[in-house]
Amino acid sequence: MVFESMVSDLLNRFIGDYVENLDKSQLKIGIWGGNVVLENLRVKENALSEFDVPFKVKAGQIGKLTLKIPWKNLYNDAVVATLEGLYLLVVPGATIKYDATKEERYQQEAKQRELQRIEEALHTAERRASQTGDLLFGLESVVYKEPLNVPKGLKKPKKHKKALKKLKRHENKAEKSQEEKKDTFMEKLATQVIKNLQVKISRIHLRYEDDLSDPQRPLSMGVTLSELSLQTTDENWKLCILNEAAKIIYKLGRLESLCAYWNVNSPMYYKCSWQDIVDQLKSEISSKDQQLPHYQY
Repeated sequence: MVFESMVSDLLNRFIGDYVENLDKSQLKIGIWGGNVVLENLRVKENALSEFDVPFKVKAGQIGKLTLKIPWKNLYNDAVVATLEGLYLLVVPGATIKYDATKEERYQQEAKQRELQRIEEALHTAERRASQTGDLLFGLESVVYKEPLNVPKGLKKPKKHKKALKKLKRHENKAEKSQEEKKDTFMEKLATQVIKNLQVKISRIHLRYEDDLSDPQRPLSMGVTLSELSLQTTDENWKLCILNEAAKIIYKLGRLESLCAYWNVNSPMYYKCSWQDIVDQLKSEISSKDQQLPHYQY
């Protein structure tokens, strides 16, 4: 199915570029089965390199990413995307010791991604060229079906010109109709998925540390989030599944304990081991039941 391949490509592109231990074969199997579960994904040190910023990821982890896709009943059931735990510690690039082996591996991965994108572009160009070639072949078949030796100064018969125009209109109409049908189906399917898409995000901690700018006053700042959810409802804000005929989409959002902090003279977690950093980030997320007294919100 086209939609399944599209989901697989999107996840590979937007997740695979940023994590180290993504099993792409298992991801594809999970998507086709309608149930994707990715756990304990380690964020790459150079995950921010595409943004051209002087920062690197010291430690990062995606706790659990779940995607449930009801392929057999997309029009009457909800696609559910759940992210449980995202922990990220970012530091100035100069803080991390240069590792030639690791940098070479990252460069090779970047080249492979670029080659893959070029191949995809070439395949798209070849497909379009093939469609154009079919049209040219059809035109040639008309032109050479009845070879004409027209003396100079004389015009070709009108019926031959009419045949060429008729073929052009037929080819364009058939190609346009096929593309419209394909676009209409994908648009309807994508719209229906968006209508009933449910998103649940919980336990996020993004932290930046810097003891280079002012070693006497080390700084940490960040954002934490306890929970965020987005669900489809009816006009009375009751959870429901919208059908294809629904024109207005109602989404109920729930946000709990979104906090931002700026700590001066802060302890530097980046000096700890990777696992200790992740554990520390997990334990320092404010919620309605827990507020951290040493944080300056």
